[in-house]
Amino acid sequence: MIEDIISTLRYFFPKYLILPQAMIRDNVQDCQPNDLFPNATCLKDCSSEPFEYTSWEPVFAWGVVEVGGEVQKFIEDNIEYIPGIDHSFINTMLDRKQVIIERADDDMISAQRLCFIVNFYRAVPYLAVVVLAIMSVFSFGNLLYLILTPLVQIISQLFVSIFTE
Repeated sequence: MIEDIISTLRYFFPKYLILPQAMIRDNVQDCQPNDLFPNATCLKDCSSEPFEYTSWEPVFAWGVVEVGGEVQKFIEDNIEYIPGIDHSFINTMLDRKQVIIERADDDMISAQRLCFIVNFYRAVPYLAVVVLAIMSVFSFGNLLYLILTPLVQIISQLFVSIFTE
């Protein structure tokens, strides 16, 4: 049991973090893909090609594509019903991220995941609004139940008193 815990901790907290080769610049001299201490000038920015994490939409798109399946199909079919967002840009990002998932190597997928984690803060305000809206709907439903239950009881008691002697 202790060995399982230790191996799990080593998995989540490795001694060294080796960056994916897709994150290393090719055109800079003295940049090695498997260097344990890479220079900051050797790293590609997550906002550059092919990552394009410039706003919350690519973060959302990668999360949807990563989950995949029915969730991805539902979001792709219903994304145009959400007001106030750039539907064409989100659809473009969904398509690009889907191509990366289908055709890219494991190194590019790891780089995309790393950029997703680093840029997740861009999606947090929108995620908070969605969670707040869902909580409001459930709270309203609960409030409606709390208001209607005594009302139904009062009406039932009224009818019982009317139809009995």
